[in-house]
Amino acid sequence: MPRETKKKVKETQGSEGSDEGFAVTVAQQVQTSWEKKKRENEAKFLAAARAELDACGKEKTACFVKEANDMQVILDRFVSDYAAVEDRIRNLWQELLVAHAASLETSKKHHAAAVDMDQTREKGQVRGMAISKKAVEDCGKLIFSLSESE
Repeated sequence: MPRETKKKVKETQGSEGSDEGFAVTVAQQVQTSWEKKKRENEAKFLAAARAELDACGKEKTACFVKEANDMQVILDRFVSDYAAVEDRIRNLWQELLVAHAASLETSKKHHAAAVDMDQTREKGQVRGMAISKKAVEDCGKLIFSLSESE
């Protein structure tokens, strides 16, 4: 509407001033009511969001605690198994050390026996060579004495 028409309309509505005040009051009440509902809806939304975040946080915290406990159980089992394996390895090294010491002792005994046998064999060979030498000398004397007697 053009401005002139608006002015004419306002002039003719002079008696409607109280209606205008009533409309303003109603509009303010509607706006106040609307703002109140908006605040209530925002408060409900924020409360619901907070509740959902809290629930999600609790769920994730519980999941984290469960996973941490599971990891601790796995770590405890690993440490226990590792300690058992280390004990077994230490026992094997101990058995190996004992077996090595026994082997060394056996080797020393075998070496000493071999040295004794070598000495005994050498003495026997020397005695055998002495007997052979004596026999050759006796045989040579016998041949010499037989050849002289002829």
